[in-house]
Amino acid sequence: MASITSTRLTGNSQLDQEIISRGLDARWQLLIQLLTGQIAVTAAAQKAGVSRVTIYQWLSHFVMGALAGLTGQKPGPKVDWQARCRELEVENKALKQEVKRLKRQNVQAQAVISFLSVILKPLLGALNTAYRRFSAEEKWTILQHLESLRAQGGTITGFSQAVPKAYSTLLRWRKLVRGKTKAAALAILTDKTQAFAEPRLPAATRQAIVACHEQYPHWGAKQIAHYLGQKQGLKMSPATVHKVLKQEHPSAPWDKERRQKRHTFGRVNFATCIDHAEIAIGGRKAQLCLLLDETSRFILGWSLDLSKSAAQVVELIKAVSHQYCRPTLVKTDNAPEFRQEFRQLINALGIFHLNSPYYYAPL
Repeated sequence: MASITSTRLTGNSQLDQEIISRGLDARWQLLIQLLTGQIAVTAAAQKAGVSRVTIYQWLSHFVMGALAGLTGQKPGPKVDWQARCRELEVENKALKQEVKRLKRQNVQAQAVISFLSVILKPLLGALNTAYRRFSAEEKWTILQHLESLRAQGGTITGFSQAVPKAYSTLLRWRKLVRGKTKAAALAILTDKTQAFAEPRLPAATRQAIVACHEQYPHWGAKQIAHYLGQKQGLKMSPATVHKVLKQEHPSAPWDKERRQKRHTFGRVNFATCIDHAEIAIGGRKAQLCLLLDETSRFILGWSLDLSKSAAQVVELIKAVSHQYCRPTLVKTDNAPEFRQEFRQLINALGIFHLNSPYYYAPL
């Protein structure tokens, strides 16, 4: 068989020019010589300056490409893989943003449900959940409001946070009264335990606690318990003092005057209090920002986000200022989001920033 020269590689001038333009004419001739038996693999490797493995790889690619061309399938459209990769990157970025937006909306929706469930507290009347158990009538009232909330699309979890009562306890109550009349349900819900009965204190001890509170109304439960133990030899815990005073003042907190804030400007729409509260929702933590009027304690606005920053608070202040009016000053604590950057942004709006001392929380 005649040897193949560089000027006659395939017998087609256009194909020959394509091979030569890519600089593959030497490899082409070498593979043709291998296929026709004119040269051995070892000699071909020495001639090309590569290993035998490389020669076998070239030969495998050459044969597989030829077989693919002989199958007779029509070639598909030419794909610009670089452009396709760029399109996929843009699409992936857009999908990530959409997932992030949906997660934020989900957290906000759950927070709104929990936030609105607070409205249930006035519906429950004057029920006091501290330091005593519910009566059968109170349990029945709670279950009626629970069923009303569920009929409107609410959740038992949100209801349990508003009452407050444990989720498992509410489920147990519902199971006990399911299908029962009111009379039967009241009989079942009646608490028969004495574990949480009133503390059995001597009358003299109760009178001493009440008298000490009337003499020193600014004292707390811990200070009253310490004073009675030192001066009168009456041993009791601060929890016992608090429970006794709670029973003596069932309508309002017995230490309301002690905890009342007296440092106020006394003018509506003059000062605004700002603070963040962390809400745990479904394993995630959201930041609830509240704006309150310092005098009336009216909630001017609120926002919910997965993080907190000075820019977010300033945007909320701008939105509230459009609806109501711009406050003269804002009162905050010393959190990182209320420092130099926040003060600069607030001063640019013509609002004075008042940092609270460390022992005072504006909310």
